[in-house]
Amino acid sequence: MNLELRKDNIRYLYYLLLLFMFFYGIQFTGMAFSTSKYCLVLISIEAFLIRQVYIRKDVIVQMFLVGMVVFYSYYISNVRGDGDMQVIELGTTLLLECYFIGSLLANILKYRGFTASKFMDLLTAVFALQGGLMLLMLISGSFRDFIFGATGNHGLNQFITTGHRGLAISWHKYYDFSSFQSIGAIIIALKYRYSHKLTKFDILKYVLIIFSVITSGRTGMIGVVLSFALFLWSFLYVRKKVLRYIVILIFVPYMAFESLSIVSPKVYNSLSAKLLPWAFEAYYNYVESGQISTESSDYLFENFYFDVYEQTLLFGDGRYRDGEEYYMDTDAGYMRHILFFGLLGSVILVFSYLRMAFIGIIRGNSKYSIIILICIGYNLLVHYKGDVLLNSLINMRLMVVLFLMFSYSSVFAFENDEKMVEI
Repeated sequence: MNLELRKDNIRYLYYLLLLFMFFYGIQFTGMAFSTSKYCLVLISIEAFLIRQVYIRKDVIVQMFLVGMVVFYSYYISNVRGDGDMQVIELGTTLLLECYFIGSLLANILKYRGFTASKFMDLLTAVFALQGGLMLLMLISGSFRDFIFGATGNHGLNQFITTGHRGLAISWHKYYDFSSFQSIGAIIIALKYRYSHKLTKFDILKYVLIIFSVITSGRTGMIGVVLSFALFLWSFLYVRKKVLRYIVILIFVPYMAFESLSIVSPKVYNSLSAKLLPWAFEAYYNYVESGQISTESSDYLFENFYFDVYEQTLLFGDGRYRDGEEYYMDTDAGYMRHILFFGLLGSVILVFSYLRMAFIGIIRGNSKYSIIILICIGYNLLVHYKGDVLLNSLINMRLMVVLFLMFSYSSVFAFENDEKMVEI
């Protein structure tokens, strides 16, 4: 029995680290590729060894839709654009890395006995591990120097400027990373909604995830607020141990923050002076002026969305970048897609994500299947700020993996060979 328990713990730790490296795509100094690429090899080998190399037919349809986007991107970039291959490369990555390898990963996790609840616990542990490492980087200068040195000082300039951003051990570090991490907070709130209890480990994970969100980008605050709303809804529904959990969820993070004044006064003063005014700028502006706004959101609305010619609106200009800058100096996701492949390419791409959400609703195999709709809807909202549908691998991987894990029903079950395509 002890041997089996040890095997289970080792297996859990392995998949925890595998998902961590897969999602965050860390680029270590001296490595030719990011950790995601090495994970692709490990996943492929394991799927082959346990004979789990197959793809569902509904995933083939998803890949066909993305393939249409890739084909049109190639066409428009060569006919009207400057031959920029970046969108083609991003679309191909979505096809191969997210859908194909993601399918193998889902097959493996199902085969290894990860139920919906177990997978949610594993996933939130991945988010919390990142938050814990970020907290350690903030507090320990030597650990921070080691990590920055090992990752080519990626994000160091932002940390020097702000005192809190750029800490994530990830290729993505800012607004899309923040929204990605906040999904973990939503998952923990959903777990309480359905199980009506939180373990001490859940509470610790929640606090670490909130920390990682607040210190990386304000976009993730939307997810944090949604998690609070889910908790409130659950408290009103369950009506037991409410005061206890309210105290835990509000005062534990507060006490943890205040304890920094003893553990590391320098860090505490820096966060009080820089992080809080920045993270809660929208709230402060609402109190002062009655308007919910931030400097960055105002700049986004005023400068990143503008009128274009009808032909550009419909078919795009086939240009994603202009040298080192984005084409026409816009960073907004929807605008960048309109400028590149117009409404034609944009509609196909958005439809592929909406189709995943639709399948997740009608063919979900778990009470947690709602997370597919939440995650995709959230990213469609965040796409207004930046390109997360094609240029944020961290969120693309998450959306597809959640779809693959939680949209299996009796119609698309593993054992139904008629609904599978074996490779």
